Amino acid sequence: MSDDNVHFAIPALVDQWERRSISRREFLRTATLLGMSAAAAYRIVGLSPAALAAAQALPQGGTVRIAHPIKDVSNPQALNWFQFADLTFPVVQTLTRIGADNVTRPHLAASWGTSPDLRSWTIKLRPNAKWRKGRPFTVDDVIWNIKRLIDPATGSVSLGLMQPYLLNVSETDGKKKVELWDANAVEKVDDHTFKLNLKIPQVTIPEDLFTYTSVMLDPEENGAFGIGANGTGPFEMAEFEVSKRAVYRKWPGYWGTPANLDVVEFIDFGDDPNAAIAALASRQVDGLYQVAQDLLPAVKNMEHVKVYSASTANNATLQLDCTQKPWSDPRVRLAMRLAVDPKKQVELAVRGLGTPGEHHHAAPVHPDYSPLPPLGPDPAKAKQLLADAGYADGITADAYVSSNLPWTVASLEGMADEYRAIGVNLNVKTIPGSQFWEMWGKVPVIYSDWSHRPLAIQMYALVYRTGVDWNTPKWSNAEFDKLLDEASSIIDPVERRKVVAKLEQILQQDGPMVQPIWLDVQTAYDKRVLNFTLHPALCIFPEELALSA
Repeated sequence: MSDDNVHFAIPALVDQWERRSISRREFLRTATLLGMSAAAAYRIVGLSPAALAAAQALPQGGTVRIAHPIKDVSNPQALNWFQFADLTFPVVQTLTRIGADNVTRPHLAASWGTSPDLRSWTIKLRPNAKWRKGRPFTVDDVIWNIKRLIDPATGSVSLGLMQPYLLNVSETDGKKKVELWDANAVEKVDDHTFKLNLKIPQVTIPEDLFTYTSVMLDPEENGAFGIGANGTGPFEMAEFEVSKRAVYRKWPGYWGTPANLDVVEFIDFGDDPNAAIAALASRQVDGLYQVAQDLLPAVKNMEHVKVYSASTANNATLQLDCTQKPWSDPRVRLAMRLAVDPKKQVELAVRGLGTPGEHHHAAPVHPDYSPLPPLGPDPAKAKQLLADAGYADGITADAYVSSNLPWTVASLEGMADEYRAIGVNLNVKTIPGSQFWEMWGKVPVIYSDWSHRPLAIQMYALVYRTGVDWNTPKWSNAEFDKLLDEASSIIDPVERRKVVAKLEQILQQDGPMVQPIWLDVQTAYDKRVLNFTLHPALCIFPEELALSA
């Protein structure tokens, strides 16, 4: 979409910006979402795109080593955790990319545009993009990958995102059948242009195309991924060993802006975060994936290190299986929320480095967030709700949490203390991360962390829509589903927030979880590492990094 043929909603969006009814970030996100070039959008808000885009003269060459967990990523389209996309993104890419400013930009795609009703999206690919082995990257590659993503056998979370607007899903004899809702749902226009023709309107298409599982794998290798695998990214995987290290070497023939570094290496120091901190102190590594709150003072005392921090939509939720008693009763679930003091949790679990949650999984950093009156704490009302539901004598249950994230352990233990006041005895079961993810979705009560997503409605589509794979509490609310479809069809950010407010209220009153904290995230890098920007989802894009002499 050229600036001379902008979406019909752009003039109203410009008016909202001029009246300051939306923020600069909201304007940039929505304008570029609707196909306006970044240069034009920046000019409207008074920023110089040339100055913002001007590349610093960065040093070339060298190796940067980053302390980072190493997990099996042989099927990048089926990963369950955002952080492990750091191990795939250097090699295989997504069509779009969301930056540290939460704005979505073209990546393998060159541009996109949408029809006024948000039911037809036209996406153009970069004509110069190619696979490392020399073949052009084309629409045929995209279509093959979309079909792989929607195959239940792949196990991709992208299936749940695409299901409402792109797919028909049926079940026969316990087997799920998934197919495109229409033969032209994914329509090839030419080798570098395709259309997504949707069943219902959807505003989040560019964000969904950045979902970390939506990477483009090579059809000629049948989607195989590992050492030497073909990709369109700026690096080639040279070494990989689970729980030990992963090494990536610069691809000299990369079709885009070449990486500055020759090598990036990720090193796994195990479950003890002190080991990674010690490695940073001794310069065995140049950076960390993340710094735990309790270890932040030690890192700040390192003179050769720079600490980075960002407010995000990272959080954890205490998930309650709505098909099992007592959690099947909405009064019990509401009581669990009312018993918890989020402000107390922020101080206790993350040392004040966060924001109190409101039990609806929409964060203050989300453009579609709508502030609501605080929900509690109100232990007396919580206790009465339990009595009304038939649990005047209390409830005893096991609750599982991963030992890999100390803040979630501290938070769950703190909540368990608060629950005792209403007669709920929550037995905290701390288990290793590998076992935790094997149990996720299989136990009635589990405290699970969630990575940042750019929009609240995207999180809602992933986790709370009826029947999607990540709705592990098996919660279903028809009114919520209907309102989510409505919110997803609204371009205007101000109007969308009004509908999101209703979604937030439903989750507060009926939802399947307790969500006490929004997490500020921190990391640290040696000052020799240049051009690092902390992404709210903690994404690491090594092609942007450089190393000073």
